Amino acid sequence: MLVNKVNDLKTAQPAFSSSKVNWVEFTSDFAIRGQLESIITRLRSIAEQLEDTKILYDNDNYQAALSQYSYISFLAGENEPGVTTIKEEMAQFFPRTTIDKP
Repeated sequence: MLVNKVNDLKTAQPAFSSSKVNWVEFTSDFAIRGQLESIITRLRSIAEQLEDTKILYDNDNYQAALSQYSYISFLAGENEPGVTTIKEEMAQFFPRTTIDKP
């Protein structure tokens, strides 16, 4: 904010600009800084859009995984050979918690 204020004052009241400051370099650096800020803002927007899209795909995969777990649980209930081990491996992602009663 200080840099912006100095730039504004230099533009509005150049008579008060210090001779100890290289104003050509300051102006160049200020312009490049603005360009970089614009690029960073666009990149952040793109990253946010990509993250949002990934969340949608994550949700699709999660719903499919829940359906698969449900199917494996059904097969285990039907005593399908070889399914019990698969169900046990998947069950680790569904920990059961107990609520202590007073």
